Amino acid sequence: MYLIAFEIDSVEAVKELNTEHGWKSWNWSTAVRLIRDYFAGCVETARPGISPKIEFQILHTDISIDRWFKDGEPSIFRLIDYVETRSTFRNKVLDDWFDNALRRDQYVLTLLATVGGDVSYDKLWDRLIANSLKWRGNVSVVQLQSEQIDLATLDRASNKLLGTAIGDLSYRVDPLKINTDRRETLRQVEFFDRIFTELQKREDLRRQAEAEATDDEGGDETYTIQLMAVKNKVAAAKVIADQFSIPVSEALSSLKELPIVLAEGATQEQADGFQSALEVARADVELIRE
Repeated sequence: MYLIAFEIDSVEAVKELNTEHGWKSWNWSTAVRLIRDYFAGCVETARPGISPKIEFQILHTDISIDRWFKDGEPSIFRLIDYVETRSTFRNKVLDDWFDNALRRDQYVLTLLATVGGDVSYDKLWDRLIANSLKWRGNVSVVQLQSEQIDLATLDRASNKLLGTAIGDLSYRVDPLKINTDRRETLRQVEFFDRIFTELQKREDLRRQAEAEATDDEGGDETYTIQLMAVKNKVAAAKVIADQFSIPVSEALSSLKELPIVLAEGATQEQADGFQSALEVARADVELIRE
């Protein structure tokens, strides 16, 4: 699973508007239409060219992905599902959402594509690089690699790859270092919600395996139960007689000379039970691990 981020910022949007529409004809509705048309083109390139299993969202921030994700810098973080629909209401919601974002002096709008299915990293980048002339901003790919989250970016200004794709590990994020508040913010993005859920499952399975291994190790241990001293021999004899199904007199006779070994090869549960039962006789019992 991957996350593709198609970015366009306020500087690029104004440049595009000036080039294609002329400043005099510029207005908010023109800006909204331009951004929506650009994202529609990104969707067309990604699906089904990369995978038919893609879910889209649009993110409004005031900084680029390498700063809000990799560096953890604070930012506006407003998200909306991207839908291709004929519904007048849904299109109105999207238009007004865009309008609100575009009225700020600085903004970054990002089409986030959560890619499912069996897609190779190379194939994904092949498609993105082949269409690099279409992009109006940086295009990034995020993936879970082992238990680290990697970010790679095709920088539009230089047309060069940055990040983990070329071995720059400063673009690698350790999810354990993401604090709770930031994690909850990121979970609004479908990709990160799935990633954090997957990492939690792995952690739960690891803890379960460790607990089972500990239980198995504990179950294999055996003990020698040694009676070192006893205050009430009659009470102790009754306990011993009950444990071994022998006459009390025989048990009492065995207590003439202490210490004595009461049992060998006892499990942890048996040893603890014997020790607890002899407490009424104020006995000093030693459990020796075999």
